Amino acid sequence: TPISYPIPGMTREAIAVRDNTSGNEFRVVVDGPTICDADAMAADIVSHARGARTVVLSGYLAPGLPDEFYARVLEQLPTDNTTVVDCDAGPLAPVVANRASFIKPSLRELATLVGSDPSSMPEVEAAAREVLGRGSVGAVVVSLGERGAALVPRDAPSTWLTPPPID
Repeated sequence: TPISYPIPGMTREAIAVRDNTSGNEFRVVVDGPTICDADAMAADIVSHARGARTVVLSGYLAPGLPDEFYARVLEQLPTDNTTVVDCDAGPLAPVVANRASFIKPSLRELATLVGSDPSSMPEVEAAAREVLGRGSVGAVVVSLGERGAALVPRDAPSTWLTPPPID
C-alpha cells in the first residue's frame, strides 16, 4: 500500500514541453517545500514499511534532504525486504555503496555513476557490472529510452528488454 508523508506546502511541480518540430523536450521543475527533519521523515518511512515485502524509494529528493537520504532509509529496513530505488545519480551513488535489491538508473544516470558514456549494449552491461561491484546491490535495471531496458543482475546473465514499436 503506498504511503504518503505530510509536508508543509505543495509538492514540487514538473512540467515537460515537447517541440514536435525539433523533437526537443524541455523540462521545468519548481522545487517543493524544504524538509527540515530528514531523520524524522526516514523514521516515519521505516515505521510505515514494517511488515511490507517490497519497499520502493523513488523520485527527486526535496530540498533539505541529503543525497544520503535513501541510503539511510535502506540501512534501517530489514534485509529481507525487497527494495527498489529509482532516483537521480546524486542520491543513487550512496545507495550503490550500500545495498538495495534493485536500482533503476536511466542511461544518463548510469553514465554519471561510472564517469563515462556507455552507448553500446556491451558498454551498458559493463557499466552496470561496475556499479554492482561497488556495494551490495542485487541488480541494476537501466532504462534505455526507445531501446528498452537492460536487467543486469549480480549473479546471473543480463536480460535485454525491447519495447514494442510505438508511433
